[in-house]
Amino acid sequence: MKSACKNRCLATILLAICLIVGTPLWAQQKVVHGVVEDLEGNPMPGVSVTVEGTTIGTITDVDGKYEITTQDGKKLVFSFVGMKSEKVEVGKKSVINIRLKEDAVMLQEVVAIGYGTKTRATTTGAVDLVNSDKLMNRPVTNTAELLQGVVPGMEIRRTNQGKVGEEGYSIQVRGVTSRSDPGILVVVDGIPYKDNNADALNKINPQDIENITILKDAQAAIYGARAAGGVLLVTTKKGKSEKPTISYTGNFTFNAPASVPQKVNVLQHIEMMGELYANDGITNHFFTHLLPYVETADIYSKNPQVVKGPFGDTPDLVLGWHDWWDEMYGTAFDHSHNLSISGGSEKSNYYASIGYLD
Repeated sequence: MKSACKNRCLATILLAICLIVGTPLWAQQKVVHGVVEDLEGNPMPGVSVTVEGTTIGTITDVDGKYEITTQDGKKLVFSFVGMKSEKVEVGKKSVINIRLKEDAVMLQEVVAIGYGTKTRATTTGAVDLVNSDKLMNRPVTNTAELLQGVVPGMEIRRTNQGKVGEEGYSIQVRGVTSRSDPGILVVVDGIPYKDNNADALNKINPQDIENITILKDAQAAIYGARAAGGVLLVTTKKGKSEKPTISYTGNFTFNAPASVPQKVNVLQHIEMMGELYANDGITNHFFTHLLPYVETADIYSKNPQVVKGPFGDTPDLVLGWHDWWDEMYGTAFDHSHNLSISGGSEKSNYYASIGYLD
């Protein structure tokens, strides 16, 4: 009697433990091992391997190998910073090898530095990142203008204004940092340009840029004396998806002066100069013989008038009104078109584009 009672109590205790734990005590434990690699077949150390729904876990060693104890009905979760997490059902398998794919969303938080990449959270020093989200849909025709008003402390100025074909840009980070003012160094996909000149940016199609990293202080020191004025690291777009992707973007813009100064015409100018000399008591000056024509002419007439010039080598002068400002700085129409195709595979990727600007 006592033995039967004892067996029933033991069975009750075992059943209660099974209900609390949620897993049969007789479920078979097994050891699963394998190797974790990236898409290029390189071993990945430090990958977290856990049993879903439990606190059991481990990490891969320097060769990407792992070993973990689990059960047949469980799933293994593989996760790593910058990579997509993967879940694999254990089933009857004792060896599980896996390749992790890059996570494009996570990679947006990775910034380029002079000797590779770092996560933004672990980066020390002065680093600014301008990703494609900030660069898209800005109606500009060159890369330097893309950065205007985006990066704190960066000064962008136009140079050689008015000289057609010679206009450029000057970029300074925190002002002039050296007596020699070396300018900013532009590095595109790891290749530095020969001269420290912001105009190098304008040789790149803005639509082909993935992100721009601005290095200052210690982060730029790897480039030596050329980095005294700061470094712009430009990363261009690359193929990501396995299937070919065709993209088209187009911009249509109208440019007009924001503030047009009120100008005097030629006859008004002569009249005002005559008053200026008269106030100074000067009666004989360059405009003296022209004043009679001003007094009798319609200074607002758009019909030109030919009068005798003041010197022998200028026999005739044309007096009239014409809005040269409107001729030079009227409304202008710009349009640009960009077509690109990109794609890739496990071993390679490609990105090709063509652009047209008028």
